[in-house]
Amino acid sequence: MGKVEESRESHEEPRLGEGPANPRQLAFKILCRVHRQGAYLNLLLRYGMPPGNMDPRDRALVSDICYGVERYRNTLDFTISKLSSRPLSRIHRDLLEFLRIGVYQLAFTDIPAYAAIHETVEAAKGHLHRGNLGFLNALLRRAAEHPTAAALPGVDNLREYLEITLSYPRWLVDYVLELYSPVDALELFRAQNRKAGLTLRCNTYRTDTQSLLSRLKEAGGRGRPSQVFGDALEEVELPFEVLVELIGEGLCLVQDLASMAVCRVVDPGPGMRVIDACAAPGGKTAYLAQLGGPGCRVVAVDLSTSRLKALEKTVSLLALENVEIIPGDARRLRDFAGEADAVLVDAPCSGLGTLSRNPDLKWRRTPEDLPRMGDLQLELLLGAAGAVRPGGVLVYSVCTYSEEETVKVVEEFLGRRPDFSPEDIAPFLPPTWREDSHRGSVQLLPHRHGTEGMYIARLRRSP
Repeated sequence: MGKVEESRESHEEPRLGEGPANPRQLAFKILCRVHRQGAYLNLLLRYGMPPGNMDPRDRALVSDICYGVERYRNTLDFTISKLSSRPLSRIHRDLLEFLRIGVYQLAFTDIPAYAAIHETVEAAKGHLHRGNLGFLNALLRRAAEHPTAAALPGVDNLREYLEITLSYPRWLVDYVLELYSPVDALELFRAQNRKAGLTLRCNTYRTDTQSLLSRLKEAGGRGRPSQVFGDALEEVELPFEVLVELIGEGLCLVQDLASMAVCRVVDPGPGMRVIDACAAPGGKTAYLAQLGGPGCRVVAVDLSTSRLKALEKTVSLLALENVEIIPGDARRLRDFAGEADAVLVDAPCSGLGTLSRNPDLKWRRTPEDLPRMGDLQLELLLGAAGAVRPGGVLVYSVCTYSEEETVKVVEEFLGRRPDFSPEDIAPFLPPTWREDSHRGSVQLLPHRHGTEGMYIARLRRSP
């Protein structure tokens, strides 16, 4: 998966305490952390669940509600505002969270209306006073009895449709409509509203895709071999505890096809020295080591020592012996000056290409983030370039589609480093993606390629 810029808090494992066991109460607590403390939703759901066994159905419900509320926040708030006697600005924030939780279940799930209303009101007891409980119950009943009372904008009014019905910030709607055609913008946002499918990359040092698929089926899961890469399984569904078990045995990692494509563009091989300059948490490092084989040395560099610990664990689980892990700043790779056959700069970015997995990102990003991130990415690229030997390769990737973080960064880099030039990227891509490559780069998009949004550029240093 892509590398999203994270806050300092996100490097730690956030905990929500010993309870509550009620999934809607837990969803409420998680959403409060996201909205009020800036916590990252995916990390709260991964690390923040109460310790001990949790019914898989309850775990799935918590995840569905939290992701759904973030995915459709504008839609939910629009609906609530149309059904409410109070403006949103006068609704207490705890009440608003429960209203969103309830309306989401009514509008976007198969949960029977009576159950969604009753369970949401019960979960709110202890958090809301009697008057607000009555307001919550009344509005949810109104939403269930009159589902068309808050008619959403239609596609004929495209900007409002994208902002309210598909639920994206207005600045992002305007930005994408400047970047792409109306049809592409519509399909992109629709694709990013779909629940992200699970892709597993097989650790071919320990198993193969057919054996891994058999393990899935034995555990009551399912999946299919990827048509894009032979060492991946797509559309995987399996119990959470089974996924943890398979990863713990070092048989696979969760990795999007776009992230796998980045490593294939690097094209590591026997006898090569490859540097992953922004390596943590380690999915790409591990795949580079696997693709390159035992004779390829992969050096993983990252500034965050806490994230490097996660990388060390990944490398150990996968039994990779050709990885060297070094704390360091990609902007200052002086110890490797001119030594690497290939350097990968998978830079921190806005993460706009990952909104299907990280819907909360669209509410925390601003237009000012894009040029700010572009400046950092250029700095990283310029710093890492010095480690590339004459005749070597520099690969740049970001999990976004903003011009400020993609083509403009590469153009500025090439202007400052005329000893680098774009190299045809098509031979390293799956056949069905090759026609979308241009001047040594490719922009992968969810609605066109079935992946995260990912920009990849391959640059060659002159001999």
